[in-house]
Amino acid sequence: MTATGQLADSLRILRGDPRVGAVSVPPANGASPPAVVVIPDEGWLRGQVADAATLARRALRGWETTYDLAYRKPDAAPRPDFVSWTSSFTREPISQADMEDWLAATVRRLRALGHRRVLEIGCGTGLIVEAIAPFSEAYRAADLSGVAIRQLRAWLGTRDDLAHVETVHAPAHEVGAAWSADLVILNSVVQYFPDAAYLRQVLDNAWGALRPGGHIFIGDVRLLSTLPSFITAVALARSAEACDVAALRRSIHAAWLAQSELVIDPGFFHGFAMEHHARVSTRLKSGRSASEMTRYRYDVVIGKTEEDDIEIEMDKPIEIETLAGLRAWLAAPGPVPVVVRGIANKRIRSDVIAQHLVGEAAADTIVATLRGRIEAADGIGDDVADPADLEAMAAARNLHCAILAPPGAIDGRYDAWFGRSAYRAGAAMGGGPATDASQPLLLQVLRRLGADLLDGLSRALPAPALPSSILPVARAARLDGPLYEVFNFSL
Repeated sequence: MTATGQLADSLRILRGDPRVGAVSVPPANGASPPAVVVIPDEGWLRGQVADAATLARRALRGWETTYDLAYRKPDAAPRPDFVSWTSSFTREPISQADMEDWLAATVRRLRALGHRRVLEIGCGTGLIVEAIAPFSEAYRAADLSGVAIRQLRAWLGTRDDLAHVETVHAPAHEVGAAWSADLVILNSVVQYFPDAAYLRQVLDNAWGALRPGGHIFIGDVRLLSTLPSFITAVALARSAEACDVAALRRSIHAAWLAQSELVIDPGFFHGFAMEHHARVSTRLKSGRSASEMTRYRYDVVIGKTEEDDIEIEMDKPIEIETLAGLRAWLAAPGPVPVVVRGIANKRIRSDVIAQHLVGEAAADTIVATLRGRIEAADGIGDDVADPADLEAMAAARNLHCAILAPPGAIDGRYDAWFGRSAYRAGAAMGGGPATDASQPLLLQVLRRLGADLLDGLSRALPAPALPSSILPVARAARLDGPLYEVFNFSL
């Protein structure tokens, strides 16, 4: 019996549901019950996402509960640590060495900015407080988690040198405008915001709090153009050798639906800076850590000019077309600055290859075969570089190197800038993608729909007539042609 025949009763019920606009059964190998892909009725979906405020409150409550539980510790005054940072690939805590590398890179960038008066939104148990507050005159640390704030207050009570640190238990949108700062920090926090509109509200408040000459630092932002390859790589890492591509694709789709974090293109921040006549830089994370914290994320600095500041733009860089040309220039550096654009990122090259090969492979291809193809393809071509290697090459020649995440880059490609003085935030760039952020609230609705539909089927039909899962998508075009050609179903 075909997959469609096996699911005839399920498909009939689903097509009669007013919430469902279309139904499809993707290819399967027959060894396990097939999945069903559904597209919601457009009118129903618009109604569900219309009340974004309610969905956002629900999402924030969810994150507050998650971190209240994560931060609970038996110690009376625990020191700030790396609790809650877990690898998506292994589900195990990210190694101490990788987290220390990540933190050190972040602190270097923060200390390069003025920080007499600091406002930190999303302080957790105080990793950044511990590193930056000793060098500030005033420091306000706020967090959504009441447990985190209580832990931080207890620890601050053991540090006489941090008596100037004020703590606030509040969500991000309630912090900012009434307190002036030279530096506003949102480090490893914006991914927990419910949507881009909420992020803009928080940034508007931060901008209002920012003194002329000050900076907003948004750290550890998840890079939108790499989301498809990231989801693919995680699903592949968790798959057994004998698993087939049909099952892998279902895992990828389910993982996409499970994305509850906000993932953002640098174009969002360039757009914000352009509106506020601000300087901006978007730079990939620095370091050699193999963790996802370094490989898939970037930092943003938005600067407010002094009221009487005379704009001094950086010299326009000389364009170098290829990595071979860059290596030749580095052998005998000439005029600076120079820039190479669109470099393929060696940190994630195999993951990008995996994303495209999963889309091309036959449904019955097994993971072991797929991994072999990925390894073979990863060794082809030389138009690829690890950002850390370029930074090291620059340092060896007493040059500065900035690894930039430009708006709308494909597959996480980056630009590399080289100069004799440190790179600084400049004018905003245009040319970003039409969609500059993921949609966690939409995915929240789709997850609930899939669960509700499957629960309804299980009440009406025996187990053999049920699909293995119901996987909603949000665009009808995704039922035309290969469903998994690109894993950005509703971005």
